[in-house]
Amino acid sequence: IGIISYIFYITFSGSDQNSIDTSERSPSNVLTSEYEPANEQFNLETKFVDSANWAPYNYDDYKISLKHPSDFMVDSTHTSRTFNYSTSIISRSNASEPQIYIGSDDIFSTSGSICTYKCENAGMITLTINGSEYKSVIYKRYDLANREMQLNEEPAWVFENYAFRIVLPVTLPENNAPLTVTGTFSNMDQGQEITNIISSIRW
Repeated sequence: IGIISYIFYITFSGSDQNSIDTSERSPSNVLTSEYEPANEQFNLETKFVDSANWAPYNYDDYKISLKHPSDFMVDSTHTSRTFNYSTSIISRSNASEPQIYIGSDDIFSTSGSICTYKCENAGMITLTINGSEYKSVIYKRYDLANREMQLNEEPAWVFENYAFRIVLPVTLPENNAPLTVTGTFSNMDQGQEITNIISSIRW
């Protein structure tokens, strides 16, 4: 099966508050970044795991399926602000990380920006899904330490999480909105976990 060769256009603006314009929302098998490199660099990729006892999940809006470990749960009650369908969140029970968002890309902001404030390039993830490879930069995301800072005050940053995003060549029949998958995690062990879950997506 050949590699899908769609193009995903991204633009960058600002220096302190980097953002990605994802208004194109087109299928892509490579997502790149010009952010400054983080001190640590990681590489994640699909690895073989025994998923025989994993629970199945069907996302009916997109006609896709995947499998996840039994200690993960699916919450499909979140409605996209951009499109009229739900964004399913797959996460470990009672834990903020790791999380997988399947659906729209407006989970962090209405513009679809994955970097709301500051990001660094922390490496690359390569996922093998449905016979094709999809790549994304791993973004090290920061939040403001003080959201009530004064106008002339230098911003202080605190680590929030790592994140990556891929756009798959699967669309909604009503509006051709492509399937966007975003993963967030706090460490590379969690990153590998959700890499393997996302790699189980089939359509």
